[in-house]
Amino acid sequence: MPTTVYTSTKTITQTATRTGATPSCIDVKKIVRNGDFRTGSLAPWAVLFSAPKLKYYAQQFSYNVTSPGYNSKYAFTMTDELATTYVAVEIGQNVSVCPGRRYKLSAQVFITDGFNTPMKEQYAELAVDDVIVASAPESYIEGPPIVWKPLDGLFTAKANTAVIKVNLAATNFLAAQWGVDNVVVAPV
Repeated sequence: MPTTVYTSTKTITQTATRTGATPSCIDVKKIVRNGDFRTGSLAPWAVLFSAPKLKYYAQQFSYNVTSPGYNSKYAFTMTDELATTYVAVEIGQNVSVCPGRRYKLSAQVFITDGFNTPMKEQYAELAVDDVIVASAPESYIEGPPIVWKPLDGLFTAKANTAVIKVNLAATNFLAAQWGVDNVVVAPV
């Protein structure tokens, strides 16, 4: 007698639903790219602003990645060779961050005053999304020779990306030099 075999297949589908939860944001280990300028180039940093844009009075103003750096070969520097009336450069880069998370933006900076003027009008500032989080005090203006000092400030990320900026400027005739190196963003 023939045997009949019956088979049955049962499919189970499960759907998981998260209620009230958002996907987690994971900080990358190195948020700032080329923050130590170790490559000898500015990339992926970009010059966002520089002044003077035109040389009206034989002004000598330069900025670039040069030697020496803070405990390294390179740093980003700006020099006002002829003590012009106003010089400034702002560099920046987009970084990935987690919204709502608190971070510390830090760097090593130096500011020299070639004329040792009593009016200290040189600036080094760190900013995030156009908000200044740290500004070097007058006591940071030393030398020559170069004296590196730490500068840092806190910020809370508002989106998945932020623009970090370094602003170096002088508003008087000062024959100054500035430098920044070891720019780091770290969660706190």
